[in-house]
Amino acid sequence: MSIIRAIHNENFIVMNKVCLQDKKLSWKAKGIYSYLMSLPSNWNIKTSEVKNHSADGRTSLLSGIKELIKNGYCEQIASRNKHGAIESYDYVIKETPDSTIPQVDSLQSGFPLAVNRPLLNNNSNKIECIKKISIKKKPVKKEKTKKKFNPNTLGGKLAQFLLDKIEESDPSFITPDLGKWEGYFNKMIYVDGFIYADMISIITFAHSKDFWKSIVISPYKLKANYSTLKIQKNNSYIYKNKNKDKNKDVFEQAKEEGFNQFNSRHD
Repeated sequence: MSIIRAIHNENFIVMNKVCLQDKKLSWKAKGIYSYLMSLPSNWNIKTSEVKNHSADGRTSLLSGIKELIKNGYCEQIASRNKHGAIESYDYVIKETPDSTIPQVDSLQSGFPLAVNRPLLNNNSNKIECIKKISIKKKPVKKEKTKKKFNPNTLGGKLAQFLLDKIEESDPSFITPDLGKWEGYFNKMIYVDGFIYADMISIITFAHSKDFWKSIVISPYKLKANYSTLKIQKNNSYIYKNKNKDKNKDVFEQAKEEGFNQFNSRHD
């Protein structure tokens, strides 16, 4: 293998070879180290920017930095907010794993910047070999846990009653989080002032109508359409009563006209 060297009059750096000759490090870690050392001193380097200068992704970059930390070429400093939660990490890249790190002016994150003995750097008038890398901590997604369902509360009874009505017309209906339904129904009763018996009646009415049974498939849909359902239910009740009164009048008139005799002849 041959090595072709260019004339070092521009676009070059002078760098300690300890890291490059360290057999404990992978080529990936050595490459990341070399690239960071080639940048101007005291830069606030973001991983989102660094990863754009390589074919590797962010995960590969972070694993390389972890390797440098493990072998003493990088120090990790946590940056916390006023509540003590970690917001980001600052990383100090050291020239050799046994380099001392004296404190100098504070960084924007509130932590001291470390310096090492000076090296030549073609990109900056400040001749220092320490690089600062800031890495934002990714927020951890908490897994949603299902609320425990209690079928004995009023909300639990309503949740089960509504589910039973839905499954009567759609047996393939996917069972929902009944714990959430229970909580929502309890809120409707104890906070919003809905009456349990009325809600049972409205659910029954809704699922007796082809139009409404496809809509009222959750407590949220029930509440959103409650006023309309109540009006329609009341109008239906009044309409039925009027028809009963009319039928009663017709029956009485038929009775007066000898309906009983007609009926008795056909017994």
